[in-house]
Amino acid sequence: MFLGFIMKPLKPYLTLILFVAALGLWAALIFLALPALAPYHAQALGYGGLALVLTLHSSLTHEAVHGNICKPRWLNDALMRVNIGLFYPYDRYNTTHRQHHICEALGHPHDDPESFYYAKADWEKSPRPLQAMARFQSTMAGRLALGWLLGLGRLYAGDAGAIWRGDRVLARQWALHVLFTLPIFVVLWAAPALSLGSYMAFAVLPSLMLLSVRSYIEHRVDDEAMGRSVIVESNTFWRLLFLNNNFHAIHHEHPSLPWLDIPNHYKTHKLDWHQKAQGYVFSGYGAVLARYGLHLPRWFQPPVYESHNDQPQP
Repeated sequence: MFLGFIMKPLKPYLTLILFVAALGLWAALIFLALPALAPYHAQALGYGGLALVLTLHSSLTHEAVHGNICKPRWLNDALMRVNIGLFYPYDRYNTTHRQHHICEALGHPHDDPESFYYAKADWEKSPRPLQAMARFQSTMAGRLALGWLLGLGRLYAGDAGAIWRGDRVLARQWALHVLFTLPIFVVLWAAPALSLGSYMAFAVLPSLMLLSVRSYIEHRVDDEAMGRSVIVESNTFWRLLFLNNNFHAIHHEHPSLPWLDIPNHYKTHKLDWHQKAQGYVFSGYGAVLARYGLHLPRWFQPPVYESHNDQPQP
């Protein structure tokens, strides 16, 4: 009770405190832990910690898009432009994720920027090796091993083409990303026991794989809109790492609900949410891996979404 009394006035600032703590832990791992872990095999602990911090920072970036880091909004956004994950511009993600939330046809490759599906015409024109690769990345093992790479490839190729054709908004977003990321490169250059290559290979890339654990199962195509977003109950580790975005159906229905309030909301309305999700509920990510580690879900056989009203091909 006393802890609750102390925490109540701090609650509006807890996400900001977590953000500061994540950056502090990131710096401590780079400048204190990695130099102290002299044997190379021991440094795996430091890089593992960095991968977890980068994953948490990505989850905080998602909270920032919904305005949940701090007020005012300009400060909320400015803080997240310094992207220790390097790969993805915050302003670009801000745009695409907002589009994702207002998209009525979740998963549609032309309307939903976070879709992993292919339009039927694009699928039929794709060479067989690309189709095989797409099927593989529709399993959970494939998404972790390959999906994040294909996603980044499509993003970079598409944005580069749009900027070449004169898209000034995209050019500004990427210019801001480069500007705000320069301090990160300075920090990495100054780190005594770290190289940019090792940071990318042993921290950034594993964090992208960890994020794929969450994003893999988030959406399916279903007749009912509410049945398209998942609920993964999971455990405290994953809930904290993903800031309760594992309760994805709740997040899509109430996108402004802070991550701290989602578990109590789920606990209070659990049966209602199970009904709304049309059975798209898992006890944890281990259950997802056991079911779809190397097995294609029915809605990814093949990963084709024909039109706004059609289901993926059976």
